[in-house]
Amino acid sequence: MLFDLKIIGATYNLMGDSYILDLGINQVEVDYENYNDFWYSSRIWDQGDLSTYYGYETLNAKDYEIVPAKIYPKVVRNLDEVKELDPKMLLSEGYGYLKVSDIPMKLLNSPIPLHLVGENFKATELRLQPGINPTFFLRKDGKYAYAVINGFLINLDSDDINIPNAMIFR
Repeated sequence: MLFDLKIIGATYNLMGDSYILDLGINQVEVDYENYNDFWYSSRIWDQGDLSTYYGYETLNAKDYEIVPAKIYPKVVRNLDEVKELDPKMLLSEGYGYLKVSDIPMKLLNSPIPLHLVGENFKATELRLQPGINPTFFLRKDGKYAYAVINGFLINLDSDDINIPNAMIFR
């Protein structure tokens, strides 16, 4: 009955029809190999009418449209180049994925609030359902207002866009 993030009343387009729905998202902790720390691999836990559920963090998304995250069109060579980019600017333009040609194998999650993906990564159609990693944007009047990256809500009007971690999809 309790989610880490609950989004209520968002508009979701499915096969040409618009639906109003709630999303319940949990931020699942994954231990590092040494068990001294953890990172997050979040999942949509439930969707539909979640009016009888609660959230540690809740966003009323009435009048907001759920839209897929885009892949940044330029391929970045390595993590040094990743760190030179402005994540807030990229998020504000609807980018949630960043192609990187050399992602170290020892790196388990992204150090910036965008998912790092391999050069051959292809975006699939956004199909919200329980079990998927929640990565999408909430847009209102054509403007990206919120990003949900790895199940963490980012207010794009805020100066603080930090999240614990995004994912790596090789």
